[in-house]
Amino acid sequence: DLTQANLSAADTFNLIGERITTRLRDYGVEIPDAIGKKFGDILQSASLGESAGSLFGSKGQSIGRGLGAASSLLGDQAASAFSSIAGPLAAASQINSMIGDIFGFEGGPLGVFTGLLKKAKYGTAAISMNQYGELTSNVTSGRGSKQKAAANSAAGNVISGIEDIADTLDADITGAPNITIGTYKDKWRVSTIGRTGKLKGGSGRTDITDFGKDGAEAAIAFAIQKSIEGSVITGISQASINILKSGQDLQKALNKAVLIESVPKELQRRLDPVGYAIDEVNKKYEKIVDALREGGATAEQMADAQKLYNLELAEAKDNAAEASQALKDFLSSMNAGSSSPLSLRDQEANARTVLDPYLGQISRGETIDQDKYLAAAQTFLDIERQIYGSTAKYFEAFDMIQNATGSAISTIDNAAPIRTTSDPFIQETATATKANAATSENILTTLQKISAQLDAQGAIGGGFIGTTRNYV
Repeated sequence: DLTQANLSAADTFNLIGERITTRLRDYGVEIPDAIGKKFGDILQSASLGESAGSLFGSKGQSIGRGLGAASSLLGDQAASAFSSIAGPLAAASQINSMIGDIFGFEGGPLGVFTGLLKKAKYGTAAISMNQYGELTSNVTSGRGSKQKAAANSAAGNVISGIEDIADTLDADITGAPNITIGTYKDKWRVSTIGRTGKLKGGSGRTDITDFGKDGAEAAIAFAIQKSIEGSVITGISQASINILKSGQDLQKALNKAVLIESVPKELQRRLDPVGYAIDEVNKKYEKIVDALREGGATAEQMADAQKLYNLELAEAKDNAAEASQALKDFLSSMNAGSSSPLSLRDQEANARTVLDPYLGQISRGETIDQDKYLAAAQTFLDIERQIYGSTAKYFEAFDMIQNATGSAISTIDNAAPIRTTSDPFIQETATATKANAATSENILTTLQKISAQLDAQGAIGGGFIGTTRNYV
């Protein structure tokens, strides 16, 4: 009957109330026993619509009026049966809302209870090293696409930080850090032992550091520092390693390590400028070669890179050697020229030794240092004139220099462009090309003038440096 039905509903809600109270206590929410145990009793007294109205105000009265209408339409028995179900449900909703207002949690105890049944979203990402020796990020676990994407992005930022530090110190990355980073319940966390699952806290999880909901930047900085402390970079002095592992502010530690590492480099630059220049070019091309190999470069591409390497290496050597250029010039003047005490035959041999490398470059169609070539050619012709005068032997040397100079002019004049595809930055490329064309035109004009001067000197037999000697 109706009374028995109401008693059964009361027992049911009393049981639910007790379980909700127990569950909330597990999460630190204290609910008085009286509330949980009396759910059913309160609902029992409110099982009829009008009773609910008297207890809970206008909402209950509205329900009561609805039940009255149902009674007139369906009959007393049907309405009573409907009341036995709808009355307690309406009262339960009102009580749930009242308890939520009293204790300050949204949705009341039923809302909290259903919230506890939802699974927390999280994302965790780790860092590993691929077959090319590069650090990569990968999501190890997660629930929620946004959470997994955020964790992977954070791990990528950690990698960028490690790479920047390695580049700054000219160090090598030789290992992957044993750390993971991500969020758990929207809070940023880092594990220093590389946990791959949920980064939730608790006893026995002291390796996990919580940075809160707005702690993404702090978590990334912490992960970078712990990675460096874990010796993922090598090729620097122990003093620098000690500074980086000291636990102080990472930027300050990095600045100090840079100062330490600058000492041997600066010393090499001053004491061995050529060796320093060669090392810098080699380091640059080690990365280029690695990239070419990774991309499966063709033999032609590798050959082009080799040519460029040789040109840059030669240029680096020349630039580094400028510090001793004055001494080298003096030594050259002792070997050949008007200041040389050597015989003309010895001077001829020395001058040809200096000239031959440039003649080889011209014959291969390579670019030359024009100033040095012209100086070497002029010195050689001067000595030849002093030895042979205006004889055929002198004009053999004269023709050789004239032909080589013409070939150098032709190489510049007929240089084929390396790029054959359209350039997306056409405006800036056109500007640069125009400037280069003007420079080439000036060089060409200079070489043509020199060639004409050589022709004139061959015709009149004068204008060379040095004086006539009485011995051969």
